[in-house]
Amino acid sequence: MSAATEIRSRLDIGRERWDAFVNENDEAWLWHRWDLIEALAIWPGYEDASFALVDELGTLLALMPMHRVVTRVAGVMPIVRLMSLGGPACATTSKREFIVSELHNHLLQLMADNNAMAIEVQIGALTPYLRGSGAPKDNPLVVAGFENNQTETWMVDLKRSPDEIRRGYSELTRRELRKASRSEIRLREAAGSKDLEIYYRLHLETYARTGAAPHPLAYFQAIFEKFQPVGLARILFAERRGDAVAAQNTGRYKAGAIYWTGASISNKEGGENRLLFDAQIISSRDDGFTHYETGQAFVNSTNSKERGLSRFKQSFGADLQPYYRGALYSRRPSARVMKGLQAIWSAGP
Repeated sequence: MSAATEIRSRLDIGRERWDAFVNENDEAWLWHRWDLIEALAIWPGYEDASFALVDELGTLLALMPMHRVVTRVAGVMPIVRLMSLGGPACATTSKREFIVSELHNHLLQLMADNNAMAIEVQIGALTPYLRGSGAPKDNPLVVAGFENNQTETWMVDLKRSPDEIRRGYSELTRRELRKASRSEIRLREAAGSKDLEIYYRLHLETYARTGAAPHPLAYFQAIFEKFQPVGLARILFAERRGDAVAAQNTGRYKAGAIYWTGASISNKEGGENRLLFDAQIISSRDDGFTHYETGQAFVNSTNSKERGLSRFKQSFGADLQPYYRGALYSRRPSARVMKGLQAIWSAGP
């Protein structure tokens, strides 16, 4: 680290300065915010490792959300990774190349200090500097020294009338929406701790159905208590005959809205999830948002569940957009062994 710069932890910076930088910086989005970093640290195996780069006067030059994540191969052998949902956000300055170099050096040291297998970074597709005519044409993480792991995501253009947006929906989605609109489904916005309990019951049922480990209740409590009241999340329920059968949570920040979380009962009658998506898309458009991200694309996946999910997200008239991801891999022999073991275990029988 240069004598003119210093790495400081997120806690050293403090909530007010951290979020003020995020609010003003075009390279920062919802995933950079203080409360989101703390909410992710609630997940099992996650520990906050977020940091900032400051100059000799203490001025913020860059910040980066980061979590140290420990998983276990076969439930026994620990594997450490450092993961950043959001990536680096740098101040607007002529010293950008120097700042990126300083961040890269710190990340290499961080990986060594934690004996981490890799540092994996994802940049939200709704990050403002990725939109518009001045957007980078290539993965900005490659310039920062990361290996290119770019994928794609589905994005709906909201700079049109509601009728124009809906005309872009697939025929199946339009048919399901017409059918659902004639049914007993009613939509309402979530409010209060009672609705948090309802949402979490739906979440537990959804994850039991998929076989995935559910997220902690405290994670959703953070969304309900810290994001929804200030307009950073909008949570809708679909109800049949007074009973909640599905829910959808949309994240909203700066000019972008995103499908964040969703949950539903197992025995749905049809159309609930599409009604929720349509309501969130049109509401986001009416509230001045310009893009709605329906989620990561799995266009060429060999997994039938992923392909089906990708087609559902595409069905709202979404176009493919780059989802920039990158990784730094440890050169330690032990890390290469761990990476191989994890790949074998993840592949399954």
